[in-house]
Amino acid sequence: MAVYSMANAKIYIGTTAAAADLAAYKLDTYTQIGEVATISALNDVQNFAEFTALADGRARQVKTTRSGENITLTCGFDPDDAGQNAVRAAAAVTSQDAYNFKVVYNDNGETNPTTVFWKGKAGNESFPGGSTGDIETVEYMVTNDTGFTAELRA
Repeated sequence: MAVYSMANAKIYIGTTAAAADLAAYKLDTYTQIGEVATISALNDVQNFAEFTALADGRARQVKTTRSGENITLTCGFDPDDAGQNAVRAAAAVTSQDAYNFKVVYNDNGETNPTTVFWKGKAGNESFPGGSTGDIETVEYMVTNDTGFTAELRA
């Protein structure tokens, strides 16, 4: 079994075009978000409700809804980067639009890498600050409104 580094992984923002399956996500036009240093975990969490039967006093976990956790992108701040500017515009307080996003992993080079798609809203542009020896960064939060659609490497 091979494992891969996150080095050379890329994240992109698409448009607000409808996308409910792999084919639709792949048809969208994407802009790479530049200078990304970290991408938090892509999680789609299964929620459970507890049920306890009187007859045996045994608690059972019943699957209920799924909820996508927010994804944090940390970028080296580049005010001229088209991808960062697209996320910044999508993060505007007045925007409730959900955008298509994708992460392309570096697990098979450029030929057929694993790619994960989802639809979410961008928000929470923040500048963490630092000291004289730190790189100026910007962080964005992206929601996971749809769960993930993955195209696994061949």
